[in-house]
Amino acid sequence: MPDHPERPNRGGRPESLDDAKRRKIIALLANGSSRRVAARVVGCAHSTITRTAQRDPEFAAELDAAEHSVEIESLRNIRRAAAKGRYWRAAAWLVERKNARDFAPRPALAINEEQIAQVLLAILNPWIEKLPDATFDQFLEHLNQMIDLFHQEPRALALLKSLAPAQQPSADSLRPK
Repeated sequence: MPDHPERPNRGGRPESLDDAKRRKIIALLANGSSRRVAARVVGCAHSTITRTAQRDPEFAAELDAAEHSVEIESLRNIRRAAAKGRYWRAAAWLVERKNARDFAPRPALAINEEQIAQVLLAILNPWIEKLPDATFDQFLEHLNQMIDLFHQEPRALALLKSLAPAQQPSADSLRPK
């Protein structure tokens, strides 16, 4: 007999999420677990939960309600704790991780090496084209040394930023001589 009498048994492979597994998944999500954790606990791939929800709107609604209930309860706890002056950091931690897009602290602007190279080329290209060959070769050698330095010592950029303005190279000192 199928786990869901309202769903006809179409034959083929049996559903991997029976009622017991679905209830367990909903309970885990309502407790704050991720779908990946819930999938590991019940012994399926997280994509199985997603595909099952796509085929079963009722299950999808239960997943959505369970996932949102954690956020709502955590926000309620934060408000209560804040009003009483109690510690609310645990609930804040949970909300930050459950809904990082809305609640997690935003990192400082981070750019990768390729983006830095694109910006530098856009800025320097008109000037680089005017350099004599010998000066251009010196410029490339210096640039490659700087790139190697940042690859070898990731903290080099932080060190450069921490230097006092008087210690940082001026535009004149960067000009080829």
